Amino acid sequence: MIKQTLQQIAEIVDGEVLFPEFSDVMISGVTYDSRQVNEGNLYIPFLGERVNGHSFIEDAFRKGAVASFYEESEPAPEKPLPLIRVVDSVFALQALATWYLKTLACKVVAITGNNGKTTTKDITAALLGYKYKTTKTQGNKNSEIGLPYTVLHLPEDTEIAVLEMGTERLGELDTLTKIARPDVAILLNVGDSHLDYLIHLDNAATAKLEIVSNMHEDGIAFYNGDDEYILKHLHDDVRIPTMASFGTNKELDHPFKLLSMTEEGLTLSLDGEEFTLQALGEHNAYNFAAAILTAQHFGLSDDEIREAVSGVDFTKQRQDLKHLDGFSVLDDSYKSNTASLTAALKTLLALPHRHKIVALADFLGAGETEIDKHISMKEYLRPDTVDYVFTTGPLMKHLHETIVGDFAPGHVMHFDDRQEMIEHVTGAVEKGSLVLVKGSRDFHMEDIVEALEKQSITL
Repeated sequence: MIKQTLQQIAEIVDGEVLFPEFSDVMISGVTYDSRQVNEGNLYIPFLGERVNGHSFIEDAFRKGAVASFYEESEPAPEKPLPLIRVVDSVFALQALATWYLKTLACKVVAITGNNGKTTTKDITAALLGYKYKTTKTQGNKNSEIGLPYTVLHLPEDTEIAVLEMGTERLGELDTLTKIARPDVAILLNVGDSHLDYLIHLDNAATAKLEIVSNMHEDGIAFYNGDDEYILKHLHDDVRIPTMASFGTNKELDHPFKLLSMTEEGLTLSLDGEEFTLQALGEHNAYNFAAAILTAQHFGLSDDEIREAVSGVDFTKQRQDLKHLDGFSVLDDSYKSNTASLTAALKTLLALPHRHKIVALADFLGAGETEIDKHISMKEYLRPDTVDYVFTTGPLMKHLHETIVGDFAPGHVMHFDDRQEMIEHVTGAVEKGSLVLVKGSRDFHMEDIVEALEKQSITL
């Protein structure tokens, strides 16, 4: 965690201590949420579209902050406070994180992809943590604000930082990698998230490949060699000393084969060695393979990897199989897109439960063909594969209208009211049921999971 005086921070971010009498104030850590201030923090106020963080500076001080950035476009403060005047708080935060990471003797693993970033981060951090002091991105702090925030909270004795990197627009990963300067990059896949900004998959691939743009000269990038858009854009002007592919194609640098998948986990063979992970879904074989390769790169033996994998601490709400009282919930409520929903439905169909219920909300940002992409999920939703399909959202309504005639009355229903949906989902549950819950964050599908967890005690 960063610890510096105001004067030192001002020099790092090319700012100015507004009231020199506070120059020697020492900060410990940073925060950009005035509701989550820790004693000694530097508060970072952002100018948002609806909220101006400068309005909460004094509140942050009352809760324990000892200093704050203060953008030069704001009116002069009414009284002396420990403030650093900066041109832009976001840029200042990024500059501070860039400087701090350079002071640490740690390696950086950067992970990107439309699907699987968080799971791969969790697995990779667990494997590397077997041998090294390892810190990973907490939650989803993987943006132009979240990543520098994560960096500034790295313990000083961190040996390897495993950082998740998200992107919605061209140029974002270039910014993040300038801050983090990865030693290892993992490029998982290119999908249709954020096409409302990126427009088409070619742009999405270009955006993802920015992860190698600012790597250390002796770095290595592991990429999914089965992904057609990665291969299409992996041309000669992608500058990186070492690129290594992984995937199911036997011609790749590191081919793997999924040997088995059960409710207890999956087993794969990578470069001729077998490894088992307690995770669901064929897609997780790619995430696991990338993590294994990274661990091997840092010197872990195959036996050490097999031992370390038992310590994986998965982030919740991502194909989290919850065994409740008499039935199970496949909680994948954190987010959704075409690829992740397809993977979730494949996992649902592969599990042995006799009674299957699906609760789905729209996946957003899928671009101009978003209606067709929602309707395409009908391939996995048939009366011989699932028992109930409950949907919400204007896009999922198109899927509902496509399949409703194939099922018995009342087995496919669409809702505008979340509470009404919750009542029907919980009402459909019986002994032995498996309920998949998935949708984009805007729909708060975790509310359905919480209701099902309460329902379990009555069965």
